[in-house]
Amino acid sequence: MKNLIDYATSGQIAAFIAESIQGVGGCVVFPDGYLKHAYEHVRGAGGVCVADEVQAGFGRTGTHYWGFETQGVIPDIVTMAKGIGNGCPLFLKLCAASTRSMRSCSVPKRGSTLR
Repeated sequence: MKNLIDYATSGQIAAFIAESIQGVGGCVVFPDGYLKHAYEHVRGAGGVCVADEVQAGFGRTGTHYWGFETQGVIPDIVTMAKGIGNGCPLFLKLCAASTRSMRSCSVPKRGSTLR
């Protein structure tokens, strides 16, 4: 992550978005500590960390309620959908108090996991 930020960006980034467990990609689990180190580098470059919990959230990992909990991290923003609506097309975006003043945490007019 550090090399990517150092050599492929200006050194400042807006955000890092990742599925905590790659659900669509075949249930790929990150190596232990991956998100911890990635989040450190992202925050060091001025970015916020976003956990996409659309697939892994709401207890679907079997051991944790949220996929990011398997990595021992706390994201700045969590996106979730599908499981929250019990069949209805709903989504939710939660933001840490430190990011609530950011435009990225404004309330959207509408949203969907399908476009």
